Amino acid sequence: MKPIGSAELPPNHPDLALFKISDAQLLRRLGRKDQARKLEESAREVQEANRRENLPGYTVDAQRLRS
Repeated sequence: MKPIGSAELPPNHPDLALFKISDAQLLRRLGRKDQARKLEESAREVQEANRRENLPGYTVDAQRLRS
């Protein structure tokens, strides 16, 4: 099962992680736990990668704020 949006979005797009989580929830309800687990893991990897890549952009230099 390919998550919704996977054809249009790059594999590391944060919205794709949300789609994967949604699809994993559906798969769990359908009793397809192994597939759900794989999608959840993939979503976590995307989310972690985005956190690492985007955190430096939110760093504030406190010394500059005092000036």
